[in-house]
Amino acid sequence: MIRVDRLSRTWGDFSLKEVSLEVNGSEYFVILGPCGSGKTLLLETIAGLYTLPRGRVLIGGREVTDLPPERRSVGLVYQQYALFPHLSVRTNIGFGLRYTKLGKAERQQRIDEMIELFGIEDLAGRRTPSSLSGGEAQKVALARALAIRPEVLLLDEPLSSLDQRAREKVIAILPRITEELAVPVIHVTHHYSEATALADRVGIMRNGVLEQVGGVSEVFRHPANAFVADFLGVSNVKEATVESTNGDRSTVRLGGGVALLAANPGHLAGVVALCVRPDDILLTTGTSATADTLSGRLAGLRDLGFTTVLDVDTAAGRFEVTLPESAVAGMRLALGDTVCLELPADRLHLMALDEDSP
Repeated sequence: MIRVDRLSRTWGDFSLKEVSLEVNGSEYFVILGPCGSGKTLLLETIAGLYTLPRGRVLIGGREVTDLPPERRSVGLVYQQYALFPHLSVRTNIGFGLRYTKLGKAERQQRIDEMIELFGIEDLAGRRTPSSLSGGEAQKVALARALAIRPEVLLLDEPLSSLDQRAREKVIAILPRITEELAVPVIHVTHHYSEATALADRVGIMRNGVLEQVGGVSEVFRHPANAFVADFLGVSNVKEATVESTNGDRSTVRLGGGVALLAANPGHLAGVVALCVRPDDILLTTGTSATADTLSGRLAGLRDLGFTTVLDVDTAAGRFEVTLPESAVAGMRLALGDTVCLELPADRLHLMALDEDSP
């Protein structure tokens, strides 16, 4: 278990501000945010690389706020693998064990366990890591971090420098290994595809602040504000007015006099921001007059390979829709065609209108 309570620290003109989080058991927690949002500084502060004037860090139920890094039981892996070029693969994996109380035989057994766990038996005999591919080197770096049996694993953009195939291989093994070793993970990245593939929960960071924390589906479908929505690819954000509420659903009115039914568990009132993910909108040809549909004109088509992005102009403004390429091909669409957007109420999310809303 790792717990951070109201962590605050300043570096020049940048600050981490009252950051609190808790990661338990073998939970895989991913922190997403743009470059410069403070993700790496947060990890390094948790690891003890910086003093902490305000706040607390607890690892395994033990307060480590004032302890040096080597006494925190933390494994830290960076984007650049930082393997020792003059040491063999085995010696790299076992490097941290020399500072433990394990005997030589126990250290060798631990190295063997890591090699088997990561499936890198064919790499173990390499005299130096210079011939390793990016994916192989990252597996060795992860094995080295986990060999000491840390109470928390901190990963700083661990997949960013890998090619797609190597990234997929590491993603396939990471959750299994960390769950088997029962170690909680905090993984920071600016790629939300990593979060959807790995995370049990996610946190969204901006300017040193955790803007939102929750389950993957909850955060991606119910962003807390316009920044979170935009960062997670929710391109459809519209100003709307709540006209009436019945239970957890509200009728809202958008521009052009368009009325839609939207989920509103927070019972927001007045002027709000309505958002819907492009992949949560269904598109059909022709027109419809039901309460959860909106007619429009096809204004743009962008082929992204396996998916197609469609821009549809409606009375309420432009909506972006993402569909599988095969579905679009079967519709035989052309620019200017009249299409119908189906907007299910449970996919329409209302949030408070703030300065970042369009």
